[in-house]
Amino acid sequence: PGLYLQVVVVTDYADGELYQVLEDDGSLPEEQVRAIAVQLVSALHYLHSHRILHRDMKPQNILVGKAGVVKLCDFG
Repeated sequence: PGLYLQVVVVTDYADGELYQVLEDDGSLPEEQVRAIAVQLVSALHYLHSHRILHRDMKPQNILVGKAGVVKLCDFG
């Protein structure tokens, strides 16, 4: 019989975009802004240390997951 290949992509689930959170709520508490900023700086440091540039940092490309975990997306 022929060879059967199945590809499965598994990704994290994000509750939404930072842009949507800002649009819905209008603002965020300072503690939450600080937590997001720390995660973004850490992510950018990691990327830059591996010679990777994001080049499109904006709220639409920042996903917010459970417990405030932030993920960068859309690397073009």
